[in-house]
Amino acid sequence: MLIDCDSQSNATVHVGVGNAAIVDLEQRRKTLYFVLRSDEPISSVIVPTGERGLDLVPAGLSLADADVELAADSTGGLVLREKLDEVRASYDFVVMDCAPNLGLVTANALSAAELVLVPVQTEALSLLGVKRLVDTITRIRRRVNPRLKIAGIIPTMYNERLTQDRATLQELRESYAEQVPVFPRSRAPRSTARLRPPA
Repeated sequence: MLIDCDSQSNATVHVGVGNAAIVDLEQRRKTLYFVLRSDEPISSVIVPTGERGLDLVPAGLSLADADVELAADSTGGLVLREKLDEVRASYDFVVMDCAPNLGLVTANALSAAELVLVPVQTEALSLLGVKRLVDTITRIRRRVNPRLKIAGIIPTMYNERLTQDRATLQELRESYAEQVPVFPRSRAPRSTARLRPPA
């Protein structure tokens, strides 16, 4: 199962749910926001995708409001973990795609997760975000989720012809390789699109 934890809905769109369908799901209260902010069980928002064996918990723009609203709830960082208990045994894997921020929706995902893969653009500013994320993961592991581990760091959008990319990759390896695996650099181009065969 794929849970889209980002209000930009990229994971939702990537598996074939169009913008009009996302608006419809939001109007029918069938997105992650309504699971986090109501008594709605997670099973009620799961939708099948065009990919065999892959179900989706979609996201929409309303999820952007969840960070502020969850802050007012003393257990706001644990909602997703509790809701996932209902369906966890039905899936071999649950993948949560998070926004590149450390708000309460991301904290919910980290509280419910066992492993974290950290994609990092090989750009200097991305290194600052990695440090904050590692610190946040350490704090969540200590306070609420002792089984949480970083599975590895995946350098992305790497261009070996660019000095900055090479320097950033080297710094990633020097800073983190002793703590967590830094996977071989991705050769994915800076702009990618999912290709589907013609219908």
